[in-house]
Amino acid sequence: MNKQLLEQMLGFPDMEVVDVSADLDEKAFRVDLRYRDGVCDCEKCGGSRTAEEIKRESRKHPVRHLDCLGFKTLLYFANIEMKCSECQALFNRRPLFLGDARHMTTDYIVDWMEKAKGTSLKRISEWNDEPEKTIGTIYYRELSKADAKREPRRVKRLAMDEVSLRKGHGNYVLLLYDLDTHEIVEVLPDRKKEVLIPFLKEHQEDMFAELAVVSTDMWKQYRESVKAVFPHVEVVADRFHVEKDLNEALDDCRLAVQRRIKDPDERKEWKKTHRHVLLRSHDRQIQLPGGSEQLEKVLSHDKELESIYWLKEQFRDIYKMDDYEEAKVEMNRWIRRATYLNSEFLNPFIGTVKRWKEPILGYIKHGVTNGLAEGFNCKVKLVKRMAYGILNFVHFRLRILHTCSETLAAQ
Repeated sequence: MNKQLLEQMLGFPDMEVVDVSADLDEKAFRVDLRYRDGVCDCEKCGGSRTAEEIKRESRKHPVRHLDCLGFKTLLYFANIEMKCSECQALFNRRPLFLGDARHMTTDYIVDWMEKAKGTSLKRISEWNDEPEKTIGTIYYRELSKADAKREPRRVKRLAMDEVSLRKGHGNYVLLLYDLDTHEIVEVLPDRKKEVLIPFLKEHQEDMFAELAVVSTDMWKQYRESVKAVFPHVEVVADRFHVEKDLNEALDDCRLAVQRRIKDPDERKEWKKTHRHVLLRSHDRQIQLPGGSEQLEKVLSHDKELESIYWLKEQFRDIYKMDDYEEAKVEMNRWIRRATYLNSEFLNPFIGTVKRWKEPILGYIKHGVTNGLAEGFNCKVKLVKRMAYGILNFVHFRLRILHTCSETLAAQ
C-alpha cells in the first residue's frame, strides 16, 4: 500500500507512516508510525514546543484503529519520554489520536460506540474481537466524560413517565422528555417527589427557565412536584391514560355481565368479540360491515352497560372540542350525568375526573400527550433486553441518554 496515500487516509497531523505490512493469517494491517517533530508542547506547564526527547523504547502493544477492507488496522510507534526545558517536568508523549484509552484510537472508540446504540456491548466485543469487560469499561468511561460536559437545553414542553429498573421489585426510574426535540433529557433514580422536586429546583434557571407545560400520567406526585416549583406551569393529564381508565371501567361492567351468562359459547363470545365492540370507538364500529347491528345487540343485554358505553363516547367527544370554556361546561355536565348513574364500575373514574379536571381539560389548550414517552419507553425496554438487564442505575442512565438523546455522545 502506498505510504503517502495511507497517511492521507489516516489523517494524523503529528505522525507519519514509516512502514506498512499485511498479515493475511490475522487479517490485520501493521502500520509503523513516527512523530514528525522531535519536540512538543509540555503537558504539565503548557509551554509551546518546550519538551524534548530524552528516552525512547519500543511499544509492546499496538493501538487499534478503524478497520480497513475488513482488516484490523494496528498502529505501532515508540514510547518516548519527554522533558520540558522550562518546568523540568517528565512525561510520556501521546499521539493526538489517543484519548484515555491506551490501546484504541479516539476515532475507533467513537465508531463502535455509535454502533452500540443499536446493539449490546457483548455483540460489539464480538464484532471487534475485544474483551467485553474492556469494551464496557471504555464505553461507560467515555459516556461519563461526555455527561460531565453536557450542557442542558431549554425545555418548553416536558413529558415524564417511569420505567422499572428491575421488574416486579417496585424500583422505578423517571424519564424526562422534551416534546419539541423528541428526546430524553434526563433520567432520575426514582419517581417520587423527594427526588423530582430537587431536580426541578436545580434546573429552574437553565433547563426549565422557559417551561410552559408538563404532560404526565395521573400519578399525583408528578403534579405536586411540578406545582411546588412552577406554580404557573400547566400540568396536562395524558389523554390516553385517562381514556384507558374509562375503558377499564366499561370493561369491568362487561365482565360482570359476562359472569351472569351460563352458556359457554355465549360467554366466549363476550370475552373474545363483544369486548372489542365495546372498547372500539363508535365511529370505527359502525363503519365495519354489520357493525351497527352488532353494537346494538351487545348494548341490549344490560342497561348499565349501555349507559357507561354512551358516557364513554361522550367523554371522547369532549377531547374533540376546540374551545376550552365550552369543553369545561361539557365536562361538568358529563360529571353530573355520570354521577346520576351511580355505577359501582364508573364511580372511581368519576372521582379521578373530579380531582384531575383541570389537567384533563389542559389537553384542549395544549394538545400534548405522553405518546412520545410511551414510544421511548419501548425503546428503553429494548435497551434493557439488549444488555440482559442493567441493575446499576448510573450505567442504565448513561445507556438511555446515549441511545435516546443527541445531547450525550462520545467525543
